[in-house]
Parts: sequence; structure tokens; C-alpha cells
Amino acid sequence: MSNTMSEDRMWEVATIAKESFIFKYGGGHSELVKIIAVGSLGKSEYYFHGEGENSGTPYTIWYEDIDLRSDKFYKLVEVVS
Repeated sequence: MSNTMSEDRMWEVATIAKESFIFKYGGGHSELVKIIAVGSLGKSEYYFHGEGENSGTPYTIWYEDIDLRSDKFYKLVEVVS
């Protein structure tokens, strides 16, 4: 992990992660990750904790490892009939 993420990029990912319920890596990783908590170690080291929907595996995902071009965030939206 490096500290190369710009502040603008970090805040963009932070805003999306805080409003989301599920995260999915793009590409070959198929498990959905339920977002449990969003955190920071300071000095632009931001992450969220999650749990694999199928496996229950705990995940720590660093913002700088997220590619917004291919990774996806999903939030819950009420469906009104």
C-alpha cells in the first residue's frame, strides 16, 4: 500500500463507500462484499471493512486499490409500488 492517492480521489471514493451497501471488484473476482464499516488510519490511508456475501470472509479494502472504472458500489434503494 502506498500513499499515492490524491485527496480529490480519496474523497470521491469515501463519498461512494459511505453511501453504499455492497462492493464488487471488476474483472475476475466474483464475490460481493457487504460493507460493514468505513475507516481511516489518517495520512490518506482510508479503507472499508466488509464481509463476503457467500463465504463470510472478512475483507479490508483500501481506497487506493479501488478502480472506479471497473469496480462497482451498490446501495439499497426502496422500491415503492
